[in-house]
Amino acid sequence: MSSDIPVLVTMLCLYFTMKGLVVHSYVMDEKRIHNELFYDYDKFTRPVKNYTDVIEVEFTLSLSQILDVDEKNQILRTSCWLEQIWYDYQLEWDPTIYSNITTIIVPYDWVWRPDIVLDNSANGEYQIPPPQYITIQYDGLVYYSPPAIFMTPCTMDIEYFPLDIQTCNIKFGTWEYTSAQVVVVGGQSDIVIEKYTNNTEWDFLHSEAYTSEEVLECCPDEPFTLMVYKLVLKRRPLYYSVNITAMCLLLSALTLLVFCLPPDSGEKISFSMSLLIASSVFNLMVADIMPATSETVPMLLRYLLFNTFLVAMSICVSVLVLHLHHQTPYQRRIGRWQRKLFLDFLPKLLCMDLKNKLEAYLETDKETHHVPRQYYSSSTSLNHSTHDTSTDFNNHVNNHQQKGEPQSTRFRRNSYNCNTANQCEDNVDILNTIKDLSKHCFHFTTKLERDRHEKHILAEWKCVAIVVDRMFVWIASLSFIVASTTIISQRGTYTIDKH
Repeated sequence: MSSDIPVLVTMLCLYFTMKGLVVHSYVMDEKRIHNELFYDYDKFTRPVKNYTDVIEVEFTLSLSQILDVDEKNQILRTSCWLEQIWYDYQLEWDPTIYSNITTIIVPYDWVWRPDIVLDNSANGEYQIPPPQYITIQYDGLVYYSPPAIFMTPCTMDIEYFPLDIQTCNIKFGTWEYTSAQVVVVGGQSDIVIEKYTNNTEWDFLHSEAYTSEEVLECCPDEPFTLMVYKLVLKRRPLYYSVNITAMCLLLSALTLLVFCLPPDSGEKISFSMSLLIASSVFNLMVADIMPATSETVPMLLRYLLFNTFLVAMSICVSVLVLHLHHQTPYQRRIGRWQRKLFLDFLPKLLCMDLKNKLEAYLETDKETHHVPRQYYSSSTSLNHSTHDTSTDFNNHVNNHQQKGEPQSTRFRRNSYNCNTANQCEDNVDILNTIKDLSKHCFHFTTKLERDRHEKHILAEWKCVAIVVDRMFVWIASLSFIVASTTIISQRGTYTIDKH
């Protein structure tokens, strides 16, 4: 057993010695590759054997996350990885000679790189941030994959905000090299989203990649190659549905309630003005988050404008209703066509029972003035009896005066059986008093009849105001339903066209 220990130690020493030699050989071979490849390498010259040869750069965009979509400034902010692959004939070696080394990693500024930049930058940063290292394969393929955050312009189609779908483009192209020198081709037919992180506001629907050529006015014969990536994004409407759309519907519902307030409440105008102020403030808040554009009016803003118009119309109708409700018979009486339209035809059309309303208004007026109905008949009969008595007495006196009889004799012979002249004079005073009372009673009963007629006219005007209020309740409700249905149907058509 003790004799095996030296053998074991010897084998371990031999193993570690051989391993160190292999590692040293591997490091030396990699260093040899670096020395041989970059000894006389020119990183400022295109790696082509002939000047007419074209370098083909395989370009792939990998989307990591949609950081922000600024609707106000119409800017898309994304986090991406850019993979570029091209062939450099000067960077080839035989792996069998160099310990089967197939790839090496060198600093990015050691090799030639295509001058690909972000063509449609929104913040003036066109250069792609370079990585620290570049990977080179033994067959001359160079892998260049820098991460970057891009800010690109994105024209917003806000017609159906917040149920909108946006299409944004990210363009890459060479800065100096024309398509006769460097050509950019797509490595994938769309954007790679294997490492994509979902955005809380936008859903990534699909993408498309294609190449195009850009011709400048200065150089019409030397086009430049562009790699264009189209992103299709759909907004998640939950936030806006809760905070904006629901408030719009609530304002519309409250606007309908304005017509349901009775004119006697005294709050129709103030309630309508409060809704108008709330709608105006809400319009400003929504307009603040949308870009200033004259191409189209957003669906939500159109709905808010409709709601504002509805509130303004409710104010006008409230003024008209209050004017009709507080109408006086001295200003204007109800015409024949008005009575037929507002008190006969429209109530039947709107399923209203104005008879009970009219009786209720008249009963309220009677209770307010406390005038019994039987007083009208008693006052009228008293007026007629006193008026007949006074007339008979005057006729009797006039008949005796025409016969030439003395006044005392006439009093004794009158039909009232006066015994003395004083008694007849007292009867004359009483009759005169009764006559004055009858005149006052006649004027009083006439005034009561006139007041009752005026109250009936006022009650009819109040009923007209109620009919106008009810009519605009139906008009506003139908307008609300038609507007909502139109907007929803337009949204459905828009989604179908987009897809």
